[in-house]
Amino acid sequence: METPIVCQVKMSIPRSEGLRRPDFDWDRTKWKKERIEDFRIGDTKLTPAAVAYINNVLQWKTDLDLRGPAEVASMNESPAVPMVKWIHHSSSAYKAIFGFGKPGTCTGAGPEMMAKNFRVFCDPANYPIVAHCISGADRTGALAYVLNGVLGVPADELEKDWEITANSYFKYENFDDLAGGFDHFGAPSAPLHEKIEAYLHEIGITPKEISAFRAIILEN
Repeated sequence: METPIVCQVKMSIPRSEGLRRPDFDWDRTKWKKERIEDFRIGDTKLTPAAVAYINNVLQWKTDLDLRGPAEVASMNESPAVPMVKWIHHSSSAYKAIFGFGKPGTCTGAGPEMMAKNFRVFCDPANYPIVAHCISGADRTGALAYVLNGVLGVPADELEKDWEITANSYFKYENFDDLAGGFDHFGAPSAPLHEKIEAYLHEIGITPKEISAFRAIILEN
């Protein structure tokens, strides 16, 4: 008697409309603009050629490092020294950016670090900026959601950007906590960019700072 074999295939089906189109190209390597050597756990693996490329071609001025203390270990400068300023803000992701207060209020390290991170992008002297955590999906993704969202990028485009980066089915509920958290800010019928703006006000960002960021990014 033959033993039946049951094969269960689990796959991630994209939720955002743009990714479900038949003509969407899922080759994510095409979304990587520049490949530079990896550096993790406080150890630089940047080659001299990579450092030269960063300084001479990409011309980074600021390395905004969102990793935790254990991840950066004894680092005290950017691996791309001497031209790049290293800013280390141990940051949070997903619902932690709203802190631990009641919905619509923000207290704790998560909101405090988001405010610090946002202010880095309000100063034109810091540009070009590279912001990263250890994988570029969670903590970096939360910051990117706020930065792009307050500029008016539609919710579906924000979700598409996250899906392309994370491509992890089990994290959808975490993403929902992030996206849904902004529903507690601003008027119920307000567009997403106004809700994110209200969140930024709640964590201490001023209208002048938001205007400065928009002027830098949206300048002609």
